Amino acid sequence: MHLTYMTMTQNGEIKTIGGFRPEALLRVLEETNVSAFVDQWGPSEVQQVYDSDTGMQGVLVIDNTTLGPGCGGIRISLNTTPREAFQRARMMTLSAALVQVDLGGAAAGIRADPAVADKGRLIRAFAKSISAHVPDQYIACPDQSTGQTEMKIFAHEVGDLLGAVGKPIDMGGVPHELGVVGFGIGLAVESCLNGASPSRTVPPSLNGIRIAIQGFDHTGAALVKYLEHKGARIIAVSDDWGAVHDPNGLDVERLLKHSSAPGEKQSLAGIKGIPRSAPEAIAGMDCDLLVLTGESNLVNELNVSNVKARCVAEGTHFPLSPLTDQALTRQGVLVVPDILTLSGGVVGAFNEYKRNSCETSFAQIEYKVRDAAGAVIQRVAEQGLTHRRAAIELAKERLLEALEVMG
Repeated sequence: MHLTYMTMTQNGEIKTIGGFRPEALLRVLEETNVSAFVDQWGPSEVQQVYDSDTGMQGVLVIDNTTLGPGCGGIRISLNTTPREAFQRARMMTLSAALVQVDLGGAAAGIRADPAVADKGRLIRAFAKSISAHVPDQYIACPDQSTGQTEMKIFAHEVGDLLGAVGKPIDMGGVPHELGVVGFGIGLAVESCLNGASPSRTVPPSLNGIRIAIQGFDHTGAALVKYLEHKGARIIAVSDDWGAVHDPNGLDVERLLKHSSAPGEKQSLAGIKGIPRSAPEAIAGMDCDLLVLTGESNLVNELNVSNVKARCVAEGTHFPLSPLTDQALTRQGVLVVPDILTLSGGVVGAFNEYKRNSCETSFAQIEYKVRDAAGAVIQRVAEQGLTHRRAAIELAKERLLEALEVMG
């Protein structure tokens, strides 16, 4: 593993810092001991960068490039740390291996408040500071708080359209705003319900089931549309400002007008005539399926016993801690893990990287997610594993096979 601590001068020249580092960056570096999470799979590169002009503090983790260049989202968040980025990078490594596409795992983060930050300025500074790795080792993609606009900026800054995926359609992209990730989540959940053991008290399909969804950006909105198309009843949805709930089913067309709200006025809280509650109330909704697409730790060790859903699906990276996951499993809840649900986004990224059309990308997402889910379900049935454990084992086996082929 190679570690690099870098900054940029005012004229854009990159230099390695020896002793002194800006205090803000120093806090980030001290939050984790990078060597503590090194294992046989990676990471192969951890680069932490700082730009004095913009105050940009960033981190890039390239985890594993056995299958191809590391692809991973750029997240703008006050919670960004090397460890957090590494965890996302490792999940990308495993997801790519699980769906058998030629990409590795990576992740990037910029430490800032996305609600007030000048995202374009930060992305430009970050892209310039890590451009030496793009696209041979790293390909950027959207994450929470970034989308096609930021990917367009990143690709222009590094001077290579292959340096980012999730770009606008007019750049040959397959933007996440089209619902790539939400589509993949829906496919994974549907496959796991269809293939669940008869002994489980989970619905055999999406048709007619009651669903609650935490998070209502473009991923949550795409998921809502997919689930309704399959005959599901959306009874609760939440965003940062509140939750709306109707046991008889919400009007999806009305909901969609409030997705990806930039503020409270445009959010779900602004819908008239529907019962509202605090965002965290959705964790205890009486439903068949609870999908977690938000960043917050909504379901945790303190409230896990209040979960009434018979199936919980992870629609973002790590919404459940290991202890919470175990507690849900003991309660008989089927947990559909992020390594599987988010793999649709990885397939979409690979297809854009290979310059395939949006239509081809969605067709490939459906084929590969269903195929991966089938392999996971088969292992669950044969070995009695959780879906998470089965998915991780399959992914690692496929990585090892690739290493053997490479000699």
